[in-house]
Amino acid sequence: MQTYKTKSGEVLDGLIYEVFGYCNDTALAAVYALNQNLADYGPVLPAGLTISLPDTIATTAPNTGTISLWD
Repeated sequence: MQTYKTKSGEVLDGLIYEVFGYCNDTALAAVYALNQNLADYGPVLPAGLTISLPDTIATTAPNTGTISLWD
């Protein structure tokens, strides 16, 4: 597992793309699984937030559903 410290104005899908070179539903689900309260911050992440990231994420996994930031 690796960690990432956010910069001002970052969004999660952009952060995942920056680190892994792609972003899909599987990648988002993997990051949310490691960071249970991450959705509480909303779409734009605050600067200095430390996020846990998996070492690898499958690039070809099928879409398994919807991830909702808010209920």
